[in-house]
Amino acid sequence: MKIRNLIFRILSFLGIKRNKTIIPKVSLQEIFKSFDVDPLEKDETNGNITLKELIIISQIVKDNSPKNIFEIGTFNGRTTLNLAHFSPQDSKVYTLDLPKKDIKTAKFGIEEGDRKYVDKNIIGERYQKNTDKITQLYGDSATFDFSPYYGKMDFVFVDGAHSAPYVANDTEIAFKLLRKGGIILWHDYGVWRGVIKVLNNYYRKDVRFKNVKHIEESSIVYYKDN
Repeated sequence: MKIRNLIFRILSFLGIKRNKTIIPKVSLQEIFKSFDVDPLEKDETNGNITLKELIIISQIVKDNSPKNIFEIGTFNGRTTLNLAHFSPQDSKVYTLDLPKKDIKTAKFGIEEGDRKYVDKNIIGERYQKNTDKITQLYGDSATFDFSPYYGKMDFVFVDGAHSAPYVANDTEIAFKLLRKGGIILWHDYGVWRGVIKVLNNYYRKDVRFKNVKHIEESSIVYYKDN
């Protein structure tokens, strides 16, 4: 994340514009009464969410006690670990990631910027000692059969491939996964061009997005079904 933000600051200095974010921001105080979480695996590696974002997500999970969680994009499992840690003891966390061997056959192609996050020998290495609540799934989110999980998830975290076709695909999947009253979070809004473009389009055109908010001091977009 730090490297990506540095790149985007350089691009901005050179006059190369990213898509503008348009989703209204919500302050941390409007979402949380207090922060009382202490995340596991605080150290960030390139590709991880920031520590502040990890705290935000962990607090949302703790406050809402989801029993069934689905994460699109495992990477090294740092977020996965905390989703499991801060959810109720009997919760289940399902997390999907694209295996290294399937990079070349991914339906929408994997952009160069995403390849280094897929080209790894171990998926979810940072949760390996805490697997009781976590089910690792493997596949391309554009072709994976999500149907057994439709309408059953209390919490969905979208942090897979960042190209526009994948963000759009994963967004539609997230809504299908969600049960009534559930929560969806998207990561990297304001950071990756594809994420900004797709979520902006949804905000302009899709009635489901009328209540989404961009959480300040983060790249997280927040939706709660009413």
